[in-house]
Amino acid sequence: MSKKGSIFHRADSFASKIRRELGLGLTPIDNIFKILIDARTFIVKTPIEGGNLSGCFFYDVKTDQVWILINSARTRGHQRFTAAHEFCHFLKDKKLSFIVCEGLEIEDKPVHEKFADQFSASFLLPKDAVLKHFSKEKIINPNTIVKICLQYKVSYVSALWRVKSLGLISEIERAELSIASPVSIAKSLGVVPENPANPFIVPAEEHPLESIPRNYLNLAVSLFKENRISKGKLAEYIGGDLDDVDNLLWKGS
Repeated sequence: MSKKGSIFHRADSFASKIRRELGLGLTPIDNIFKILIDARTFIVKTPIEGGNLSGCFFYDVKTDQVWILINSARTRGHQRFTAAHEFCHFLKDKKLSFIVCEGLEIEDKPVHEKFADQFSASFLLPKDAVLKHFSKEKIINPNTIVKICLQYKVSYVSALWRVKSLGLISEIERAELSIASPVSIAKSLGVVPENPANPFIVPAEEHPLESIPRNYLNLAVSLFKENRISKGKLAEYIGGDLDDVDNLLWKGS
C-alpha cells in the first residue's frame, strides 16, 4: 500500500471510529461547530479576504485550551469542512501546538494536513452513505453531486474529491464535473441562496458577538456579575458598546 493510500485508509477508519463514538451513524452532521464547542474549544469566526487561509489551530499547553479560527469569508460548506479538519487536529495533533490550514495543492501539504483533509471528508461524508446515495442515483453527474452536497451540507469540491477517493469516478471525470455551477444547480432544485442549508453560499456577515466564543462571553459576563469589571470594561472585552452589553446581559438573564 502506498503512503498516500495508507493516509487515506487510516484517516477514513479514524473518522468512522469518531462517528461511532459520537453516535452519529450515517446521518448528516447538522452542526459541526456544536461538536467543537462541546469538546470545549474556543471558536473564532472572522472574514479573511484573499489568500488561501481556511483556518488555524492553536493549543496552549499551559492552559490545556484549544483555539480554532475559521475563515468566515469562505462558503458555508468550506467552513464546515475546515471545522471538521480542525476537529481532527484537536483529536490527534495537539503536540504540534500551532497549525495554519491553507488551501494548498494536496502534494504540497504535510502529512498531518493530508490526514486532516481526508478525515474531514470522511467525517462529513461517511463512506456507506455516499455509496448508498449513488447506488440509488445510478449515474454520477453534477445534479447527483449537488444533491448529496445539500443533504450533508458539504461543498461541491469536497464532495467531488470524496467520490473520487472512493473510486466512484476517475480524475478525468472529477475535472469534468468540477466545471459545473453548484449554485445554479441548487437554484434549479429550489434551494435559494438565502437558505441556511445552502452550502455553496458565503453567509451574510454575522453580528460581531456571534463570532466570539461562547466560553469567552460567559467568562466576561461572570466577571461583570461578580463586580470584578465594570460595564464599560465588559463592552471593551467583547468589542462592542453599552447597547451590546445590555443585549448580552438580557439574553443571559
